[in-house]
Order: sequence, then C-alpha cells, then structure tokens
Amino acid sequence: MDLDHHHPGEGEILSDGHGLRIAVLSNFVELTQDSRDASFETARVFGEHVANKECYCKLHGYDFILDSRHHVEGMSYAGKEINEEEGITVHYNKPFLIHKWLPHYDWILWLDMDALIVDLQR
Repeated sequence: MDLDHHHPGEGEILSDGHGLRIAVLSNFVELTQDSRDASFETARVFGEHVANKECYCKLHGYDFILDSRHHVEGMSYAGKEINEEEGITVHYNKPFLIHKWLPHYDWILWLDMDALIVDLQR
C-alpha cells in the first residue's frame, strides 16, 4: 500500500493565512512482506491517526504530507558498510524527509504516525 499523500493541488503550497507555509510531515513504512496484510494493518492501526492529522491541517491551512517509502533502505553511514541484517532503520527517514521538504516550507512539524493531536484548535 502506498500512503504517499500531499494534499494541496499539484505543485501548490498552502499558507496558514499569515503568509507562512507550514506542513505536518509523517512517515510510515510497512515492514511486512504481504501487502494485503500490511494495507489492512495500516488502516486498522493508523486510520484514526491519519484522519486526526488531516483534520488539524485542514483547520489551520497547513499541508499534510504522509510518506510511506523507506528512503534509506540499503544505505550506509559515515562510509561504514552495514550488513543486510543491520541496515539503516526506518527512523532515519525522518531527517531525510525533513531535508527533502524543508526548502518548500517555512516550518515543518514532524509528527510520528502514532501521535495524535488532542487540541485541534491550537
């Protein structure tokens, strides 16, 4: 299942009404081999989390970017070879994605997929 979302129209960056371009960014990588099971599990576990972030962004005029790709898979760091079993974990997607999207925004708010925004008005 590909969860790559970027809610504004193609090439459009929203503003918060004060001229600031703000995005909420999350990443979820499915680690199961069976994509059918992974899609069901994603919807079951994270459906309300995605909806929560989408509502918050819509209320405040922010973009919501959800990326489900494993961008750092197979990479090594500091020139050190890493065997296949170790690899670079999906947690390293965070700096990669912030670096990718920050040039397009004034502010990026990173929220882990399991995070919920409790007070949608703030």
